Amino acid sequence: MNEEETPALEEWTRRQLEASLTLMLRSISATGLTRERPEFFQKITPRPGSVVASPETDPAAKPDYFFHWLRDSAVVVDALALAIEHGWADRAHLRHLRDFVQFSLEVGRLDGPALLARRGAGTTSQPELARYLRSETELAEIVGDHALAEARVNPDGSLDLLKWARPQYDGPALRALALLRRLPLFAQDAPQAAQALLERDLVYLAAKVDEPCFDLWEYRFGHHYNMRLVGLAALTRGAEWAREAGLGQTAAACEAAAVRAQAGLEHHWSAENGYYLSAIRAAQTPGDLDLDSAVILAVVEAGLPQGRHSVLDPRVQSTLERLERLFGELFPLNADLAPQDAPLLGRFRGDGYYGGGVFLFAALAAAEVYYRLCAHVACGGALVAEEENRRFRESLGAAQGDELALRLRRRGDSILRAIARHTPESGEMSEQLDRATGAPASARNLAWSYAAFVSALAAREKSMAPTR
Repeated sequence: MNEEETPALEEWTRRQLEASLTLMLRSISATGLTRERPEFFQKITPRPGSVVASPETDPAAKPDYFFHWLRDSAVVVDALALAIEHGWADRAHLRHLRDFVQFSLEVGRLDGPALLARRGAGTTSQPELARYLRSETELAEIVGDHALAEARVNPDGSLDLLKWARPQYDGPALRALALLRRLPLFAQDAPQAAQALLERDLVYLAAKVDEPCFDLWEYRFGHHYNMRLVGLAALTRGAEWAREAGLGQTAAACEAAAVRAQAGLEHHWSAENGYYLSAIRAAQTPGDLDLDSAVILAVVEAGLPQGRHSVLDPRVQSTLERLERLFGELFPLNADLAPQDAPLLGRFRGDGYYGGGVFLFAALAAAEVYYRLCAHVACGGALVAEEENRRFRESLGAAQGDELALRLRRRGDSILRAIARHTPESGEMSEQLDRATGAPASARNLAWSYAAFVSALAAREKSMAPTR
């Protein structure tokens, strides 16, 4: 990176932060938008506290992401709370956090039998689409805490009537983590509601963290590294919170479940391959899916401060190096990289979803790993030298101390510069970039992409603080 590139990157990150927050807020409590699905006789207007994954309302826009995913919404409100904490977003937006808590409590009480009694299981104007509707039997099973296993709901607070990959358990884990990190912000106007949501998610997670489910890509049913790690992080922090709150039974359940999650994670390491396997005991286990950026996403979202499954884990570093090697070769967009630059990541080999290109939030998660490592080294830490992370360390060259911190930051910055080259002046971010051209692909204005940028930028600022 030459001297001229640094001011340009600083200027772009300032502009992109403003754009990302503005565009991300379009997805939160988007009460002024309506998405119609005429083929299913639906007219969906979001309620306060909901988060649409993408605010695009044109029925022709594909894919249709006008849903409140439990997973995506947790990541987005966590980024909003982070931005408020940093002074990047106005504190008036605290109302969105309060509304999110209330909306989450209400959708956790959705009742399938009540829906069936009121208006049936839904219909379609196109008989060939009937196979995409959930059966009455499936809907009738949504009682009690079964609603927490829903991957997504409609942002008007109603059940999603379409067949989907269910159950998924990472939503409650990520939501609990968001609250645990910044509970005073979420609880400012309604502390009892925030604490009730947190306790409910932790109790549910403690019961489910051992069970198989669908992964965050909604492809494979099995035991997933991503789910287990975000679950471990939420249960560990949740146990401490519950003890302080006088909830001894909840704390004990969280502690016991965290032990089980930790033990399960150890089975994901493949010494032969040199990376953490994304899934084990899965219904479908093609080798191409084993090396998966979902592992890096989990490490960033869990945010463990040290030890196994943190950014300091040599096995995590090895997994990132294997992913970089894969996508450095697989994507023409990553051709001709300088030795010090990091490639932009996709999901896994063989991904065909809307071209299977660069996933922006995965690429930004990799940047965040480098910034967190930079902060660690800049504060006097070191990278553990083991055979497992030898290739990763070699990719950084023979450097220690301040020089190593600088190289780590530059590697993270190389990801931001690459993204900047393919981001329009408007700052709009899609879900993907085309693997060859860098053109936007898949869902437009993906709230998760903006949230990932906010999170990466916060990590970048922290990485620079010790050396200022």
